[in-house]
Formats: sequence, C-alpha cells, structure tokens
Amino acid sequence: MRTAADWLLDDTTFATCSLAILVDRFTTAFFDWDPATLALEIKHEYGIEPPNYLTDRVQAGAALFTTDLFHVAIEAFTATCNAFARSPVLKGVFLPPDLDDCLWGVTEAVLLEGPTEDEVVPFSQPVARYVGLLLQQSGIKEPPSMLAFAEYPETDVLPESLAGTEDTTMFEANWARMAQRPAVLESANLSTLQELYRQLLTLPVRDLDLSYVEQALTVLQS
Repeated sequence: MRTAADWLLDDTTFATCSLAILVDRFTTAFFDWDPATLALEIKHEYGIEPPNYLTDRVQAGAALFTTDLFHVAIEAFTATCNAFARSPVLKGVFLPPDLDDCLWGVTEAVLLEGPTEDEVVPFSQPVARYVGLLLQQSGIKEPPSMLAFAEYPETDVLPESLAGTEDTTMFEANWARMAQRPAVLESANLSTLQELYRQLLTLPVRDLDLSYVEQALTVLQS
C-alpha cells in the first residue's frame, strides 16, 4: 500500500488528494501557514522534502478557502488552473493555461469549495474574458456548464484552427474537427474527474467524504 509520503512525492497526484492527506494530519490549520512553515512540517512528519509542484498545488488549493483571488485575479486564476492541471508553475513567469486546463481548474475548484449556502463569488471580467477568448479561439459557441461565466469577445474572429486555411479540403477537415471540440473537451474533463476519484479511493486518509465527487461524476456522465 502506498504511503502518504509516496502520494505527496508523486507528480501525478491531484491537488485535492494532497490537500486531503495534509488536512488529515494537520487539519485545515495549515491553510494559513506560509510555504516555508508547511515545508518544515511536511519534512518533519513524512521525512521528505516537498517538491515545488506539491507546494504549488497545495498553496493554490488552500488559497481557495482563505481568499477570493481565484475568482477575481487573472494571475491567481491562471496559476491555479496550471497547478490543478498538474502543469509547471514558474514564479514570475506567465504561462497561460489552455482551455482544457481552465475547464479542469474550475472543475477541481468547485469540488474543493463544495456546496455552500454562502453567496458564490462571481468571476471577474478579466477572468471571464480570458476564458471567453479561449472558447472563441476553439470555435466553441456554447461553453461547458463549468465555464458558463465566460464572456466572449464582442468581435467575431475566425477560430485559430481555421485562420489562414485557404485549401478547401483542409478548411473542411479543420471545421469538422472544430465541431467535435466541445464533446472532446467534456470527455477529457470527465476522464480527469474519474482519475481523481480513483486516487481518492486509495488514499491513506480516514473518513474521506466522496459524496460530492460522486455527485459531480453522475452529473457529468448523464
């Protein structure tokens, strides 16, 4: 059986799973710790040096519970989406997440935030426009439900996959692929959610409530 340390060192471990392991040991108190303190506690408890990708994912997840930056600051939104998508996050370097990463980033954030009776913080215009631009460039006119907040550019432009395509056969082929993009996007997101669920099932964590993830799976599979 894999230990908690094994999971924390694995670069394929989702942010949600890393958070579950650490909450099981430290409670949510660590949400307010600075990265250096958390690194020391992880080393003391598990005997490992936390890799940067673990710190990035945990800090991004913890910030959802302590700030509203994911919803209002484009820098936090993009960094969180990259972290949740298990992509590298380079300090001081803007790495724009693609549409798949944004869809998964929002999905995992919704799962972490869970059902709430409090007023949901809306996404800011910069975030909404960024996602809307990605959708437009992919030729997706109706966003997935998770990205319903997106604001499309006011000016219609030809999707990137079609721009500069003069050959009729190539244009038609690209158009056909673009028409399948929404289904491909949703299918990939569902597969990622299923992968997350499988990880959660095997974590060495006590009393882990998976009902909200199971509910999300049911909705996406329907």
